Amino acid sequence: MRPLHVPDSLPARLTVAAVLLLLLPLAGCTTRKKDVVVTGTITYKGSPVPGGSIAFYTDAESAQSQPPAAKTQINPDGTYRVTGLPSGTLKVAVETESARKAAPPPGAPAAAKEYMSKNPNAQKYVPIPPKYRDPNASGLTYSGEPTKDFTLTD
Repeated sequence: MRPLHVPDSLPARLTVAAVLLLLLPLAGCTTRKKDVVVTGTITYKGSPVPGGSIAFYTDAESAQSQPPAAKTQINPDGTYRVTGLPSGTLKVAVETESARKAAPPPGAPAAAKEYMSKNPNAQKYVPIPPKYRDPNASGLTYSGEPTKDFTLTD
């Protein structure tokens, strides 16, 4: 293997340095759009889904049962807000079981109000069809829109 040739002249060295400086920002590039904010509403049977989470998967992540590229909580009004999604078409999964698990224990009415105020996801549980938990079966996709609503059906 030949050693790297470094130019001897100052103009040539400056040119090489300038090119390297121009390429430096590209070294950290990824396909994630960290500054892009995506918002939307999730509804089921015409009403907002008031709790749970929504997750976005690349094909590779969903095929290998990997963690999602991005995941966020569903707000009590059915809305969500997520950042850092990779570019391209993503598969989407929605679950509401976490809203059921977040409900206060039975027989604790005084503590329930305090619990609900401190846990925004502890809302009315809305069961949805199990297929929506699986990004490969849900039929839900995202393709780069700044606003993306999801209407869940039976």
